[in-house]
Amino acid sequence: MFKLKKGDIWKAVVLVILIAATCVFAYWRISKAIARPALPGVPAVAKKAAATGPAEEVSSGEEMFATRPRMTPSELAKAHTAPDPFRPEVSERGRARPPAASPTDSPPAEVSPAAGLWLTGVIYSERPLAIVREGEGHYFVRRGDSLPGGWKVASIGPKSITLTRADQRLSLQVSPPPTTWPTF
Repeated sequence: MFKLKKGDIWKAVVLVILIAATCVFAYWRISKAIARPALPGVPAVAKKAAATGPAEEVSSGEEMFATRPRMTPSELAKAHTAPDPFRPEVSERGRARPPAASPTDSPPAEVSPAAGLWLTGVIYSERPLAIVREGEGHYFVRRGDSLPGGWKVASIGPKSITLTRADQRLSLQVSPPPTTWPTF
């Protein structure tokens, strides 16, 4: 067992008191840092500006936190969200704004030189949505929508779309994915 001499006991007591004082000081500094306002140094700038004269009004930022927020949290959450890329906004005529990012892994479309239309992809759900390309434009269409050239969407399948025009019928298929992928 470890034995302490009479003079060593006082040294141990002083050491314990110093450790306790250090812990209290560290706790005080940490709690002071946590309670600091979001914009440190701004009140000091406001005091300095008041001492130099009324050149311009400087806010301390405290009134910003004291007032009621202009938007509720749910409004604020909705205000800074990007549109859902998987739910494009479809207009009355079937023309849609393209999604924010086009998928890189979508299969290539089958060429249809007769109509000038290509089936780029199908989103098959309760209300299927087909992505049809004509030249540089893309159309997001549902059953019953019209396309350029007088074509009307008759049906949408998991990998195909059927178009009608007068007495003509055109079926477009999504091509299978390529066997080799491009290297970067």
